[in-house]
Amino acid sequence: MLRVAVMYPNTIDADFDFDYFQYDHLPLVKKAYQAHGLVNLEFDIAVSTTGDNKAAYLAIAYLSFKDMAAFMAAMKAEGKMVNADVKNYTSIKPTIQISKSATC
Repeated sequence: MLRVAVMYPNTIDADFDFDYFQYDHLPLVKKAYQAHGLVNLEFDIAVSTTGDNKAAYLAIAYLSFKDMAAFMAAMKAEGKMVNADVKNYTSIKPTIQISKSATC
């Protein structure tokens, strides 16, 4: 299984519409990518965004695909449309990590 983490750093000048991210953007991602092999979509939203214990990331989305070919097909078919929606909830450039997913 391939897991793509899309992480939004908690920067000083960060603007992030958590409601739009959760209720509009992520359903758009799910709908767009399911036809191309998206198996699962999970997300984290930081509890502490300021102060001494602030989270390193405001939000993280985890997209699971059956393999790299499925991920690449999703990006080719729908990536531009999905990426164009990001401006509707943040100006933060996300950090992306692609990993092999495993359980123990």
